Amino acid sequence: MNPSLSIREQQSPLTAREREILIARAVGKTNAQIGRELFLAPGTVKNHVHNLLQKLNCKTMEHAVWTFFAPAPDEIIITCAEHDALKNVVNAARRDSDKTMSVQLALAALDALRKEGA
Repeated sequence: MNPSLSIREQQSPLTAREREILIARAVGKTNAQIGRELFLAPGTVKNHVHNLLQKLNCKTMEHAVWTFFAPAPDEIIITCAEHDALKNVVNAARRDSDKTMSVQLALAALDALRKEGA
């Protein structure tokens, strides 16, 4: 095991390349952008995406991102209102031209929502 990887990454069924592609998609990059950056053919990126979706038992990349990066169920409980607010943050980030949204930013937004409501 690689000590620089988190426990979740060490236990993940994903390969290093699949994790790399999942992270890139989580920050808003397209398959074409990922292919250019990693020197991969578009079909290769698409195959990696297909494989990681199967391994994580997800139908969409959004679901895969949350499955892989979100805290375990016993670490976080999210209310419907928080889910809706968080979804709005993610959707707004998708419309953002610089595509700088990340899972960490989404979780920080959730934390801010909780502090605001406390």
